[in-house]
Amino acid sequence: MGRLSAIFTNFRFGVAIKHYQKFAKQFPIGPLNEHDDDWLTVWAWLNDCSKAAQGASLISFGIRERKSEIERMLEYIAKKRGMTAEELFKSILDGTADSSGNEPGQVVRNEGVESILLS
Repeated sequence: MGRLSAIFTNFRFGVAIKHYQKFAKQFPIGPLNEHDDDWLTVWAWLNDCSKAAQGASLISFGIRERKSEIERMLEYIAKKRGMTAEELFKSILDGTADSSGNEPGQVVRNEGVESILLS
């Protein structure tokens, strides 16, 4: 079984969801467009899980897939602010980081990686 199949199989049977529920924080997301909502519904049905569980697995997978890019962006911003990436990481998590320099739609270029900051 491939890595991706294993991830979705775990979510399909609720193993990972039950394990992570005690650590997870729920947050609302905006509505999907009609096309994406239809396909998420179909994908969730095929995996015998709820749309919320399917969406959570997609977000979790996406974060892991882009973790190195996120880390590079964190290091870049931390360096610009005269702090370590670890210090910035902690201040973001505890809610004390100043995000005034992170304008939505701003393009951040870092070592050949280009990202657009979202709101």
